[in-house]
Amino acid sequence: MPVPWRAPSLAGGALVLLAMKPKKHRTDFDHRRFASLAPLPREIPDIDSAISLLMISYTTRFLHLAHLARSLHAINPGAPEPTVLEQIENIRKRILLIRHMRATGISSLLLCVICMCLLFEGQVQIGSNLFIASLALMSVSLLLSLGEIWISVDALNVHLLGIAEEKGS
Repeated sequence: MPVPWRAPSLAGGALVLLAMKPKKHRTDFDHRRFASLAPLPREIPDIDSAISLLMISYTTRFLHLAHLARSLHAINPGAPEPTVLEQIENIRKRILLIRHMRATGISSLLLCVICMCLLFEGQVQIGSNLFIASLALMSVSLLLSLGEIWISVDALNVHLLGIAEEKGS
């Protein structure tokens, strides 16, 4: 029969425990399950911060484009010039790309979290496959980011062309 736990009491200025409940160790936890897992490399924290910075940069791009679209509308409320129409089309493409970049990046991160849970549960094969899928999604996100950079350079060239035409006329 287990001994009931009693609160400690002070007797003569010293802390005396009348009876302590002994700590019971978990017996259902099998440490051998994790013996097959390779130790995590030291670069893992750097990957976490890189993913955070990537998500911040995607959000910053989106906020910048939203501001740019609002300012284009404020500058040209009536019938916009052809260069402004080209810029608006570029902004639409970039916003769509950024939406897909963020969605694939977040999906990659979620798959990575599920992968870690599966690895800790001993489901090494499924966890490894999900990790490969998360890497593929992150690669897609980065490729979309590269496409967005290409479009933003084209938008900048359209803007510079419009400035050159104003100076020339």
